[in-house]
Formats: sequence, structure tokens, C-alpha cells
Amino acid sequence: MTSEPSVPLYGWVLQLDGDHPQLEFWAQCFPQRPVHIFEKASSFYCEADTLDELPDDSRIVFERGTELLQTAYAALRLWRSHLEPVKILFLIKRRADGSWGEPAGFTSVSWNGWASSVYFVEGHPNQSPAEMFMELANRDQRVRSALDDFASPSLDMSCLRRIAETIWTEFDPKDQGRAQNRMVADGLADRQPLERFFRTVNCGKQAAHSPFRFQKYTDSMRLGDAQEFLAGLLERWIRSKFRDTAT
Repeated sequence: MTSEPSVPLYGWVLQLDGDHPQLEFWAQCFPQRPVHIFEKASSFYCEADTLDELPDDSRIVFERGTELLQTAYAALRLWRSHLEPVKILFLIKRRADGSWGEPAGFTSVSWNGWASSVYFVEGHPNQSPAEMFMELANRDQRVRSALDDFASPSLDMSCLRRIAETIWTEFDPKDQGRAQNRMVADGLADRQPLERFFRTVNCGKQAAHSPFRFQKYTDSMRLGDAQEFLAGLLERWIRSKFRDTAT
């Protein structure tokens, strides 16, 4: 095997492993940098500004690439409940002249239902919502935390409760009732389903952190319904941040 030409390192490309139709959806939602996912010769790749800033250390690139894809997965999961996380198949060095090095393998990375349309953020008709959500997550730790939790492979009641708490404590850090009132007033959810959701994740057998964990309510949501409600709430909450900062 011949050695690679001595051309300075310019950045990194991740070759992705996953289901082809789902990877097409990823590429559709991330068409350009700062996170760009694209198809080339029947394979899918990811490049990102944050990856290009990393040193020549495959361990660091793999860890940061995994974190990047996890946040991206959480953003896309808002619109596709059955979307699977993608894996990093190979790390590829990009040289300053634009050429790619040889693919290098690394340790593999490690997921009921909804499917909704991905519509543009109001006032931003030319930018992918997924890209905007990712950029916001890089600036807003609360959004990043909620998306990281939403990427959990289980999304059980405790996880849903934790994400909901991340959201409602932004409206009132101490009083959930007042926070819910503000969330309803801001158009994030209708009162009755919002109250039903909070009863479901705060009480009942599956709500592990609740003192009323064994209490049952006749109108409790099933796990799949609670997951779908939380996905819609999380998306509207993130979108509201762009509305609030619009000039």
C-alpha cells in the first residue's frame, strides 16, 4: 500500500452507516454547512464546520462526530418517530487541496410512532429547520440538553418528564402550574392535553420519580401518545425561540 501524499490536513468527513431511505431524509434536512450531509457514489457522508476545527486525532473526531450526530438525530426525531440513529462507518481526512484520504475505521456507535411534515421556520424560508435547531443547540444549553435527552433510545416516562421539566422551568423555575399557564398563553399547547401529559409523566406506575408513582388515572396517556405529544411540544418550544428573537 502506497503512502498518502504529504498534503496538509484541512478537515474531516464522516462516512455514515444507516438505512438508505432514512439517510436520504437526513441529507434533505442538512443540505449545507455548518452541518452538511450528502450522498456520493451511493454512500452518505457528513461534514461540519466543528469537525474541521479538530486536531489530527481520530479518537477526538469520533467522539465529537458522535455528539454531533446525536444532536442531529434528536432534531430530526421531532418529525420522524421511527428514525434510527446513524453510525459512523469511517473517518476520512480532507486535505487542503480538497482530496480525501483513505477511510479509517473506528469503534462503532450505538434508538412507537409519529411522522409529521418538516415545515420552514417562519421568516426563514431558505434555511433548513434542522440546521437552525442545531445552530440554536450550540448557543442555548437548555435546548441542547432537551435534544440530548430526546435522543435517548428509550424515551420512557422518566425521560419525557425530564425533557418537559427542561422546558417548563424556563417559564417559571419553581411553579409548574404557573409555567403551564404561560406555555398555554404562548401557544405551545392546549391546556387539557398539556395537563393530561404532565399528569401522565408525573404520576402513575411508569413515572419513577413521582411520590404518586402507583396512582393510576383513567385518562393517562399511553407511552406512544406521550412521546408524540412531547415531540410536538419540544418542536414548538424551539420554534418559539426564533419567533421571540425576530426583529
